[in-house]
Amino acid sequence: MNEIHLFPCQENNENVASQLRAAGRTVFSYKVDVTNEQEVIQVANRVKQEVGDVSILINNAGVFSGQPLVNLPSHIIRRCFEVNSMAHFWTLQQFLPRMIELDRGHVVAVASIAGHQGVPYMTDYCASKYAAAGMMEALNMELKFMGKKHIRLTTINPIIITTGLISNVKSRFPCLLPLLTVEKTADVVVRSILKEEEEVFIPKRSEYMKNLVECFSRNTRFRILDYAGYGFDPVITKQPGKNGAEIV
Repeated sequence: MNEIHLFPCQENNENVASQLRAAGRTVFSYKVDVTNEQEVIQVANRVKQEVGDVSILINNAGVFSGQPLVNLPSHIIRRCFEVNSMAHFWTLQQFLPRMIELDRGHVVAVASIAGHQGVPYMTDYCASKYAAAGMMEALNMELKFMGKKHIRLTTINPIIITTGLISNVKSRFPCLLPLLTVEKTADVVVRSILKEEEEVFIPKRSEYMKNLVECFSRNTRFRILDYAGYGFDPVITKQPGKNGAEIV
C-alpha cells in the first residue's frame, strides 16, 4: 500500500516519510499550502500522475490562536477558516470525483469537540471546526442521495491534544477529561478508519458528556465547564507565528 503525505513543512514531511521508509513502507511526500486552491490543484495532479488514485484522504491541517474574540486580528480569523475549513473543500474537489466514479474510498476529517461545543478563547477555532463537521455531515447525506454506498466518511472529534502548542492546559478531573497524547489520538484515528466509523469522539466518554451537557441551558453549561476546570489560559501577550496562528 502506498502512502502519500501532504505537509506545509517540508522538514516535518521528510522526517515522517523517512521513518515510514525505514519501516519498509513505500512513501511519497509533497509540500503544499492547503489554503492555496491553485497549489492544491497542481500538487493533486502530480499525485495522480506519479502515484495514482487516492483511496483514503485525511484532512488533518489545523491552526489555533487561543485569543479572546476582541483581540483577534482579521488576518488570524481568515487564516483559521482557510486552514480549518476551506482547505477541506480544495482537497475534496481534487480527490473525491475519482472516489465517486469508482464508488469506493474513505474521507477522514479531523475536527474537534470544539466543533460541537463552544469553548472560551476559541471563537474562531470553534466556528471553523463547526464548519468542518457540518460539511462532513452534509457530504455524507449528499453521497447517500447520489447512491454512493461504498464511500466512507469519518469525522474525528478529539478534546485537547498535548502538542505543546497550547500553553497552560489544565483539567481538574483528568480521569474524565484527559489531555490526549498525539500517539494515542493517532491510534484511535487508525482504528476508526479500519472500523469505518462515521463519528468518533476521543475519548469516547466525551461524546456522552457532550450529549448530557447539551440538555442544560447555556448558563448551566458554563457552570459545568467552569467547575470541570478544563481548558487553557488565553494567549494575550504571545507573539503570533509566521502565519498569525499556531499549527495544531
